[in-house]
Amino acid sequence: MIACAGPLLVGRLLGQVPLENYDAVIAADAAAGVLPVASLTSAITLSGSAGVAFDFGALSGDATLEFILEGDPSASDSSFLAVGADPKSSLRYEVWSNTGELGFTQAQVADYQFAPGVPSPARPTHLAYVWDPATATMKLYRNGKLAGTVAEVDPGFVMPAGAGWLGVNADGTEAMTGVIYRVTAYDTILDEATLQRHSDAFDAEVLPAVNGYDAAIAADMAAGLTPVATLASTVILPKTGQTSFDFGDTADDVTIEFILKGDPSVNNSSFLAVGENFQSSLRFELWDNTGQLGFSQGAVADYPFTPGVSSPQQPTHVAYAWSAGSATMSLYVNGVLAGTTTNVDASFAMPRGLGRLGLNESGGERMAGTIYRVTVYDSRLEEAAVLRHARGFTDVLHPPVITSFTTTAAHLLPGSSATLSWELQSTKKLSLNGVDVTGRSSVTVSPEVTTPYVLTAWNDVATAESRLTVYVDPNLAGYDAAIEADAHAGLTPTARLAQPAILTGSGGAPFDFGPVAGDVAIEFIVEGDPSAGVTSFLAVGENAESSLRFEAWYETAQYGFTLNHVEDYLFSPGIPSSAWPTHLTYVWDSAGLVMTLYVNGRRAGEAQGVGSGFAMPAGKGWLGANPDGSEAMTGTIHRVTVYDDPPTPEAILRHATAFLGAARPALNAYDAAIDVTAAGGKAPIARLLAPVRLDGTGGAPFDFGPAAGDGTLEFILEGNPDASSSSFLAVGGNSDSSLRYEVWDDTQELGFTLAGVADYQFTPGVPSPRSPTHVVYVWESAKGRMSLYVNGTLAGSNSEVDPAFELPNGPGWLGASADGSETMIGTIHRVTAYGTALQPVEIQAHAEAFLNATKAPLLSIELSKAGIASITLTKGVTARHYRIEARDSLGSGEDWKPVADIPSLAGTTAQVADATPPPIGRQRYYRAVRLE
Repeated sequence: MIACAGPLLVGRLLGQVPLENYDAVIAADAAAGVLPVASLTSAITLSGSAGVAFDFGALSGDATLEFILEGDPSASDSSFLAVGADPKSSLRYEVWSNTGELGFTQAQVADYQFAPGVPSPARPTHLAYVWDPATATMKLYRNGKLAGTVAEVDPGFVMPAGAGWLGVNADGTEAMTGVIYRVTAYDTILDEATLQRHSDAFDAEVLPAVNGYDAAIAADMAAGLTPVATLASTVILPKTGQTSFDFGDTADDVTIEFILKGDPSVNNSSFLAVGENFQSSLRFELWDNTGQLGFSQGAVADYPFTPGVSSPQQPTHVAYAWSAGSATMSLYVNGVLAGTTTNVDASFAMPRGLGRLGLNESGGERMAGTIYRVTVYDSRLEEAAVLRHARGFTDVLHPPVITSFTTTAAHLLPGSSATLSWELQSTKKLSLNGVDVTGRSSVTVSPEVTTPYVLTAWNDVATAESRLTVYVDPNLAGYDAAIEADAHAGLTPTARLAQPAILTGSGGAPFDFGPVAGDVAIEFIVEGDPSAGVTSFLAVGENAESSLRFEAWYETAQYGFTLNHVEDYLFSPGIPSSAWPTHLTYVWDSAGLVMTLYVNGRRAGEAQGVGSGFAMPAGKGWLGANPDGSEAMTGTIHRVTVYDDPPTPEAILRHATAFLGAARPALNAYDAAIDVTAAGGKAPIARLLAPVRLDGTGGAPFDFGPAAGDGTLEFILEGNPDASSSSFLAVGGNSDSSLRYEVWDDTQELGFTLAGVADYQFTPGVPSPRSPTHVVYVWESAKGRMSLYVNGTLAGSNSEVDPAFELPNGPGWLGASADGSETMIGTIHRVTAYGTALQPVEIQAHAEAFLNATKAPLLSIELSKAGIASITLTKGVTARHYRIEARDSLGSGEDWKPVADIPSLAGTTAQVADATPPPIGRQRYYRAVRLE
């Protein structure tokens, strides 16, 4: 055994009673034939510098490993929990790197985290890793409940077996800080009922609350309120024998408090407490299948409460208070009067003397559940005392509460800010859209587009969420002016929506589409959330059989339209629904039965062979919902413009450019550059023309076009590589070949993959971009070479690619694998696919069009007490040359002087210092100059 070095401070060590209860249940199961192959029965303390030798026994195939442990995941960025004789397979207290989550590892294959993720416990917790090699699935149970699952585990993985280590790697590295109280290993898969029983015996979640109750009882004893009997350790029911308990010498008025939980579905009646006067009893469930608490007087009556009180299935403080003089029983649940029974038979008396818990005098009608505490008073307690005792228990179990979550502005203009504020109760940790904001009461945000914010609070008991949306209204003046100009020139709309329709998912907005028929075009400027439902309407008129969809049925995340009772139509190629403000134009050819969709002014897809009964929305109808309010959209429809005679493609592009030029000038310039290249003879085979937002719950559908040898895939994208250890960027129908936003494992670098062969990184490595960046993958199949350009400059290459690799092609996904795993967090603004390898000069032209529209960086200044200025440059262009300059006045006689030179900006931000203090009483001015 390796001795632990140094002291460990992780709070109090765990009291022995819960551990003794756990040990007793394990022993009882062993006597009944459920035998462990190995056990740790005394606590080991781990200092983060060493582990403890342990033999996991002859585990093979199916296996269950139970732990009772606590630790400190902040003490390191990775730590082992258990490793056996095969050091390649291991269980982790914290998965690498700094995830703060439980998991397991197959060395040289994968670090596995659970879905959903399971935090590394910082307080005593019962855990069970359950391994099924037949299905290659690991399940993790936390305090008796399934907490997470990993499927498709590498077939080489095995559970720790034989001589190994607890809390450290086989070579003594990545050591855990904490305490492992118990380990119990089984060479089989334990069923959920058994795991729950083992967890209930220890009951880590209830332990602090029970300690709080004990403290409340002790405080009242010190003040003179003394019980005549107490149960001070947990009883797991049913037991094979009796659960004896002496209720003490009571008579007349009596109060009996319980902390308990149970399962009334196990049988149709169960006893809670019976004394030597066994004709009188308290019931966990009254006869017959009532699912209610009550009490009984044999041969007289089963007494329910008014109103009825359900048998508690979660840990609950329950107090029976008996007034003999008035023959009245009162029942308090968590300190509050829940029900009353009057006119009880005069022969009834509360249980007294030596009796039993959880069964009747003959051993029948057994209760299934747990009794944590019993406290008997030979008096009827005042309600204040009952509440005081209950709150000693319940206050520890309070879930977190978000009492308010507000914003100073629900609507912003581009570039403006809003302050989000909140008030909380019983919260240990807090995050806003996944970012830790623990200890804060507000943040200031400047969203570029309409953004939903999710505030998540949690403590050791539960989690709570609150949501709000900050709307960013795009600049629509240019679009409105273009529509007006065309109207004066004769292209007159039939109907217009000139004010935003905000849609919350609970209904639509009325709109009159006008008397249109035959060939019709409808323009929208719209943004929404395709993840908010499985389908949503965009527009439906009085001819309700025909409708346009923001998201076509069923969870397609694509634009479409519907002819009821005939078909839901998608476009070819598919067009993802965008969460960003987007100019859409549906153009209907009634003679050819063809619908064409233009996205931001460019033809994006069409649907042919539409049913002859289809017609565009006309007359009085609805935006964003069905006429009955169902299938409602979440988002904003900023503008609607209806034409009874479709505009030309040139007019549609003119309208879209007027919108996009003001709302997204960089993307507008990039789109125009792609058009120029197409006019020169190199047309894309596929384009994403509106951004898709990726929130980690899955990818966005996208058709990459036909297969080819050489090819180019351009992206404008941004993301968060900290959100996961690996994430896909693009995968097509040829799903073995994929592009990665982050190459496995936690490299935080762009790359690509050929499944079963290799994850490829570039030389030199290229960081995954965090801010909007132009990224181009160029594949030369004959040379086996992939080149990567960032903002128009060659950033890295790989010339040793397997010849089986090819660029994504056909229908596929952006931001996730084909099965929805390894998801990217971020936004993909544009995708442009070519069936040929573009030349560097063409790539640079596209990048420059995007970059030059936003080439001016921002500067902020912070002054130290010594008068030294720290200048921070933001919103720069990666790899570009900048110079920070200063002057002491803006007068014509003074020149700008160099302060610092940044020859190649790393990322989009840099910080420099001006060591020269300004003249006394004078100001200093700074600027950033981009040098081409």
